[in-house]
Order: sequence, then structure tokens, then C-alpha cells
Amino acid sequence: YQDAPIVSVSSTTGQGLDSLVKEIDQMIPQIEQKEKGSFFRMYIDRFFLVKGMGSVVTGSVLNGEIKVGEEVLLLPENKQKLRIRQIERHGQKLDKVVSGDRAAFNLSGLKKEDFNRGMLLSNKEIETTQMIDAQISLFENTNTLKLWSSIIFHAGTFETQARMHLLNKDQIEAGESALVQIHLEKETVLLNKDKFIIRNTSGNLSFGGGIILNSKPLHHRKRSPKLLGELQILASSILNESNTSTLIKLQLQKENKLILDHQLAENLNMPLEELTENISSISTVLKYSKEKQNILILEQLEEDYRTQITAILKQYHQKNYILSTGLDEVGFYGKLGFSKNKIGKIYLGLLLAKMKMQNKLDLQENTWVLKEHKATIDAKTEEEINNLAQFIKAYDVRVPVSADISSWAKEHKIDQEKLRLYYRYLNQQNLLIHYKNETIHKEVFKQLKKQVLDFLYTNMENGFYIGEIREATGLSKKMAPLLLSWLEENKYLITSDYNKHNFNSKLLEKGQKEVEKERE
Repeated sequence: YQDAPIVSVSSTTGQGLDSLVKEIDQMIPQIEQKEKGSFFRMYIDRFFLVKGMGSVVTGSVLNGEIKVGEEVLLLPENKQKLRIRQIERHGQKLDKVVSGDRAAFNLSGLKKEDFNRGMLLSNKEIETTQMIDAQISLFENTNTLKLWSSIIFHAGTFETQARMHLLNKDQIEAGESALVQIHLEKETVLLNKDKFIIRNTSGNLSFGGGIILNSKPLHHRKRSPKLLGELQILASSILNESNTSTLIKLQLQKENKLILDHQLAENLNMPLEELTENISSISTVLKYSKEKQNILILEQLEEDYRTQITAILKQYHQKNYILSTGLDEVGFYGKLGFSKNKIGKIYLGLLLAKMKMQNKLDLQENTWVLKEHKATIDAKTEEEINNLAQFIKAYDVRVPVSADISSWAKEHKIDQEKLRLYYRYLNQQNLLIHYKNETIHKEVFKQLKKQVLDFLYTNMENGFYIGEIREATGLSKKMAPLLLSWLEENKYLITSDYNKHNFNSKLLEKGQKEVEKERE
């Protein structure tokens, strides 16, 4: 501040005030605008009750913006939503406040016993932390600090005892800087780039201040060269705004997962607009957009997913060599860890489509296969499959019994895994009908379906009971209800008048039309 203008002012006469205002007006355009941030945060420095209004809190807005009528959370302890009834700034009512504003909120739902000093308001639930990586700078004429130091940590209105571990030095002198890991006695809510003060345990001497590099680090038990190198790059990126792209890349490497752009911006404590501007310049970061969401992923992580997808399909084709089909999209979810990951499922669909465009994959009957995959079937296998199909077909009006089929397979030296593969092949060839855990040959099913529909057509007004249908068609006691259930589910008929195992079945328009079409 050595070049700052000096203006003489008299508080009694007011002399010089006009000159002071003029100087301030000239300086305002030169002041760098404070970043708004991606979401709202404000430490509470005062809490009081106002008659007729209720709870009022005051503080300085750290990030984002908030409007009257919106909801906030009291963090870290109370996750109950509080509604903002009224906002004031310097005694004037406002509709909203933004980062840097001094504000007073009249909150609905806040009780005095809910509040403790050091808590903050936010419109987003933020994960708490009890350990941070940071860079500190000691003031001139302060004490030397050793490898481990007991300190008091201050951030906003939050204060706690803490232990500080030097990472790149064995001790730090007055006026020096160092990389540290700080272990807090109490949990709190902190973000990357937040600033703090450290004092001695008596609270009567300030050692210096610092900036948070990583608000949720692992515990660094060893001060390895790799760790120090990563932290030095991180510190340089945070302190030097021209290195924003490096900071984004480092955070993605730390996350090592799919992440939405707004989530990454929040984790970096960076405006979304700034993140968006820099993403396009990072060649190793890929961006996918769908359903109004922007998914970010490191190129190397995507390559890992591509390798996994290829390996999964290769293994599937080796086990199911006689099938021309592969896995549907759902089949990849569990294998890639996306079962409960909505963003992962969206990304997978986009990646599979991308691999198809690159001629790595293909679609067969709504399943994904490797581009080079071709089903192979030898003469012996083909004979076994045909024999299995004929065995199932021979059941005719009876429902095939699974135990009988398994016994037949064992007799012909076909193990259960191969039997399941043969089933899948017959399904793919559309030779079997699977319904309610039962298996029927397609030709038999079509024949029985025609018999039932033809019979019901003879009395469309009143229909027939199941006993009459069985007597007319020869259907077994198990096959009749199974077939009638399938026909009802597929809107060919309707059943009614239930009495134990008996019920009436009446033909619907769809069934009527099919009978009439076949009779033309």
C-alpha cells in the first residue's frame, strides 16, 4: 500500500470528505470483483431474537447468493431446512444478497438451542472434515514452529484446538511458508481455497495464516517426495490463478471418478462459469452432455472403462460362443460399479454408442457385442441342441418338467452350464417360450394357443370354464392355467368368476381377430 493516496479528513467539520469520496470512486473500478462461487455459504457471527420476528442471524456472505423465500441449512450439526423470511443489508430490506455482502437473515424454524458459534448457513449440504492439507505463512517476529505443533485454528467464526504437521520442512521460521496437514479437534465444514488463521494455544499470539489446498485429504503418515510434489503443484495452481486448468486436472485425478461439472466446481470452490471456460482447454478431460447434465471424466479413466468393457464382452463371447448376441446395457452395470450410480448409467450408454461409432462394438438384437465377434457352432453341439429341442417338444400338451430335462442332459453328458447355454441359443432362435419359470416349445405353444382360441370362438358371449377347455383341447392340469394366463396377459381373453381352481375365460377382440384372420 506504499502508493496509496492519503486524504486529510476532519470528523468534526467534514473538511476533506468530498475528496475522500472522490478517491474511493476512482479506486472502485480497479478493485477485483470477488468470485460469487457456485453455492451459498455464510458464517454466523451473531444470533438474536427479535420480538414479532423470531430468530435473526448476521454474517458476511462467503460464497454464492441467496434470495428471500429460499431454504438454507445450519451446518455442520443441524441439517433441518430453514426458510429465509427476510433479508437486510445495513438496515435496508433486500430480495437477495451475494458474495461479499454483509447480511442479516430472519429465519423460520431456527431455535436458539440449535445454534453454536462457528456454525454456518448454506443452501447445500456439505460434507464435514476434521483434517486438511494447507499452505501456511508465518508472520514476521513470531515463534519458530517444530515438526508437530499444537495450535488454535480459526476459519470464519469457527475455532478449535488442532495439531499441525509440517510436511516439507522439519521446522518453520518467522516469515516463512510451508506445506502442512492440520488435524482438527472438532469437525467442521471447510472448502478448498478457504483461508484461516493459526494462533498459539493460549490464543494471545497469532502465528500466521494459510489457505486450504485439500479439505478432505488422506492422513499423510509419510512425507514422500511424490506427496510433496503433488501438494506443491496444487499450491501453485490455487495461489496462481493462471494455473486454473492444472487445478481442475489435479482435482479430477483426486476424484478419479465420473463427476458432474457443477459438483466439480463446488469441490474446487470455483464458479461454474470459470470451470466451463477452462475445461475445453484441457485435452485430457472429456465432457459428455445429456439430460441437461455435463459429465466430466479423465481420458485415462475412460480408457480404463473401455478396456473393462472389451474384456467383459470377450469373456462373455468365450463362454457363449454359439450365441450371436451379447450383453444388454444393464449387464454392464454391476461389473463396472454403476448399479447405484445414475450418472454412471447415463455415461455408459454414451460410451457404448461412442465405441460403436469407432467400430469397436456392434448391436445385435439390442445387445452389445464386439465388432469382430461371430458365433460358431460345431456339428456335435448342433446335434445336442436339436435333440434337446425335440425332447422339450415331445411333451406336447404337458408342461415340460425341469427335473426331467436335467436328467436327460445328464444322461447325454451335457452339464448344467452347457444346458443353460443351449437354452439361450434356442431362445435366440425363437424356438422356446419362457413364461412363469416354465419352458414350452414354440411350435407346441402356437398349436395349443390356436386350439384354445378356436374353442373360445365357438361361444364368445359366455366363454368356457377351464374344465371345459381342458376336455376340448386335451391340455394337462398344469398347462391349461399356464396358457390361459399368458393369453390373458397378452389381451387375447379375459378371465372371471373364480372358484378355487376354476374360472371362466372369454375371448376378447384381439383373440377374435386372430381366429378370423386364420380362417380367411
